[in-house]
Amino acid sequence: MSEKSFTLLELIVVIIIIGILGTLGFVQYNNALERSRAVEGISFLGSLRKAQTGYYLENGQYLFAQGANALQPLGIDFGSFKYFDNSISCTNTNPTTDYCQVHRNLTIPTAYFLYINLSSGKISCNDVAGGQVCRTIGY
Repeated sequence: MSEKSFTLLELIVVIIIIGILGTLGFVQYNNALERSRAVEGISFLGSLRKAQTGYYLENGQYLFAQGANALQPLGIDFGSFKYFDNSISCTNTNPTTDYCQVHRNLTIPTAYFLYINLSSGKISCNDVAGGQVCRTIGY
């Protein structure tokens, strides 16, 4: 036979390569989605820090409480989060680590907290996956 065609082996190799590229693309797509969802929490923490700063200037201390209802004196419309749950809290362990946090409740291995230090404004992350999720979102 003198017909030109692809062999079965060549087709299998091409399918494997397409599968590997598709898998890599899917993983990167999911990482990009999670980074964009984290922006909701980061933006909210920035607003919360600004409100806490105003409260501090008026009262000489930050408002430390758990839950959106307890934080109402800050004057923030907590509304509803699309990607984070409403377990908002502001805590002080000592004067250098006054912080507020929001929680992204996914499945257990990928749940994480975003924190903002009220005095420095530094945002940090903590997850139960050994930092894997926090590295994905860039914190």
